[in-house]
Order: sequence, then structure tokens, then C-alpha cells
Amino acid sequence: MGGVLIVGSVVISTLLWARLSSLYVWTVLIATLAFAAIGFMDDYAKMRAAAQSRFDGKQKTGSAISDSGRCLAGSFHLHEIFWRTIFVERRYSVLEG
Repeated sequence: MGGVLIVGSVVISTLLWARLSSLYVWTVLIATLAFAAIGFMDDYAKMRAAAQSRFDGKQKTGSAISDSGRCLAGSFHLHEIFWRTIFVERRYSVLEG
């Protein structure tokens, strides 16, 4: 249950004080929530099955790698959009006008 407090405080403080226009902030926030969801599902399954985990180590590792891969792919895509927007569009607008 301590994870709920930690993740909740991270999410609330990020939403209050981070620059929300940055796509990287949203990527990290989504990654944090994805890993928290994995932990929550595992803890919930342990409570329901009386100390018998629904996820074994391989499943937890696989879902963590999957979430990491999705976040990495999303950050590469956002990085490409960011650089294209900043440099390509500004360069053409300076040259044209």
C-alpha cells in the first residue's frame, strides 16, 4: 500500500509543478503509472490468492520490458516530432519571411 502513496505524491506533484507542455513529462508520467499498475495488479492478486502471486517473475519482467519498450518508442517518436517542429518549420519560416 505504500506504493499508492508514493505514486500518488509523484503524480500530484508532477501535475502541480512540472511544465505540462513538455511531452517528455507526460512520457515519464505514463511510464510511472504503467509500472505502478503492474505492481498494483501483482499485489491485488497476492491478496486475493492468499500469498500466491498471479504473476510469476517471468510475467512481471515481460510486462516491465513491454512497458519500457512502449515508452521508449513513444519518446523517440515525440523526439522526432519535437525536432522537426523546432528546426524544420522555423528554418522555413525564417527563409520565407
